[in-house]
Amino acid sequence: MRHYFNVSSTLRYITSILSAYAAGFVGSLFMRTGWDTWYETLVKPPFAPASSIFFPVWMVLYFLIGLSLGFLWSHTDLWHPWVGNFFVALAFNAAWIMFFFGLHVILIALIDLVCLVLITTVLILGAMEIESRAGYLLLPYLAWLLFAFYFNAGIWFLN
Repeated sequence: MRHYFNVSSTLRYITSILSAYAAGFVGSLFMRTGWDTWYETLVKPPFAPASSIFFPVWMVLYFLIGLSLGFLWSHTDLWHPWVGNFFVALAFNAAWIMFFFGLHVILIALIDLVCLVLITTVLILGAMEIESRAGYLLLPYLAWLLFAFYFNAGIWFLN
């Protein structure tokens, strides 16, 4: 497919990046005051990040997710199924934040995370066929999700 960087594709990039950040924002709306205090009381597996790590890591990851969606979206039709899959993944991402940090239902968060890992893996494979940069940009996100799986499962087992 040919790639034209025009107003339409510029708007797709902007929408993509804002959508990724919006997923994190929506998830954070469900976080209770004092989530970091709750987090500190949990028995955590080795290598669990400090609560101060989450925000900067997610800010970088949301940018990469949004940029990935922008690359993909600029190479597809406006209503392409892979674009829809990205938005499904963003909904699962917001839900994980809500379940884990907001509602403190660790097992439901873990199940959500398994779904998110599977969705993201499929997204990477599909994106590679359309625009390889989109797939490569999702690899750090997948790595973080796999670490989050270890972390979430560890907390579920230990608490």
